[in-house]
Amino acid sequence: MNNRSMGLDLTEGSVSKKLLQYAFPLMLSTALQQVYSLVDMIIVGQVLGSVGLASVSVGSQMAHFVMMVSIGFTNACSVLISQAYGAKNRSAMKELIGTAFTVTGMAAVFFTIVAIVFRRGFLGIINTPTEAFYGAERYLFYSSLGFIFIFGYNIATAIFKGMGDSKRPLVFIAISSAVNLVLDLVFVAGLHWGAAGAALATSISQAVSCVVAIMYLYKKRDELGFDFRLQSFHIVKARLIPLLRLGIPMSITMAAIQFSFIVISANINKYGVDPAAAFAVGQRIDGLCGIVCNATSAAVGVMVGQNFGAGKLDRIEKTTRVALGINVAVYFVFGLLFLLFPSQVFRIFTKDLATLALARTVMTGLVCAYPFNALMHSYRGVVQGVGFAGLEMGMGLFDGVILRIFLAYFFGSFLHLGFFGFVLGYSTAAAGTGIPSLIYYLSRKWKKRKALVEKA
Repeated sequence: MNNRSMGLDLTEGSVSKKLLQYAFPLMLSTALQQVYSLVDMIIVGQVLGSVGLASVSVGSQMAHFVMMVSIGFTNACSVLISQAYGAKNRSAMKELIGTAFTVTGMAAVFFTIVAIVFRRGFLGIINTPTEAFYGAERYLFYSSLGFIFIFGYNIATAIFKGMGDSKRPLVFIAISSAVNLVLDLVFVAGLHWGAAGAALATSISQAVSCVVAIMYLYKKRDELGFDFRLQSFHIVKARLIPLLRLGIPMSITMAAIQFSFIVISANINKYGVDPAAAFAVGQRIDGLCGIVCNATSAAVGVMVGQNFGAGKLDRIEKTTRVALGINVAVYFVFGLLFLLFPSQVFRIFTKDLATLALARTVMTGLVCAYPFNALMHSYRGVVQGVGFAGLEMGMGLFDGVILRIFLAYFFGSFLHLGFFGFVLGYSTAAAGTGIPSLIYYLSRKWKKRKALVEKA
């Protein structure tokens, strides 16, 4: 690959420096994504109270499900791009890009139709509180209109990230977050469109980020090796097979986790609007840890992919050691903060006394999972980077469908811990991914796997 100005070669130089160099823009991107989500919650919570918070939380669950499927598939694209980039195989990258855009476009249309047609039935199945039903239905409808842009943006950023470029996605997220903030203030606080206004603001901002990202790819088409002509958007069987073999398990993994979230939320919703709102706020607060740890995890996956494609296995071991140190430190600091000052953090989102009374309950349940989260964000990238789709799917199904739901019912119903039990079970199921990832890494079996993209 002759021109590397679009990407970052993660196969050379200091591992610590390259990991941080790649991860830091992702941290800022994740922070902006959290702002993107937090702005909805803060404005809706302050303007509409607990009913508005519950409407956004419940109504966003289908959108999050589709987003998780999209992220799973595009993560697979990022892994393959990283291996092709590390192997310096330019033609493979071109074929991967055309195939990925075509397949995800078809998937986006499918999910949009399904979400719009079945939105009311879905909200009924998950026990949406009566007071929040109308707002949740409106939120889901307008969120569905943005699915095509979610898929498009995720594919575009997967290309950048696979090539080691984490700076461009930061710019796109910054633009999107700014648009989202302005439109939230206009639609929710100004025009009083409620949860529907928050969803519409999000969909429009997603469209902006998608268009800007694809325009930049088009501008750099010569460096990228993809001309964006209509005939280039087609499926190449040789690239489709590994993309599906890796993408389907990754999508199932992400979908399984979101499915478990929906099942557990359905049980939490039975406790009423205030617990539903408190759980929604707790999820957003918990996401603050993800500002660093999700970025670290993504950096591990791409660094592993590039170095695995280049055959530099020693750098993979160094990468995981650095990532573990970062993740343990972050979860320790945030966990201490959330346990000591839960109500103070909750007050950022709501003034409702009934919701604030549940702050310590929610945050205690979530913090119990932090040791397992640290392992997951440090070692799961090895499983993804080497392309072990079977283990990735197995962990996702075990975590999402079996362990998470089982523990939630075990703590919540069997041990009669109620609302707290469902929160605790939901969070601690991260052990189902964190521990197996660590065991696989320590087994060293990943060293014997074959790269999914051949060297040029």
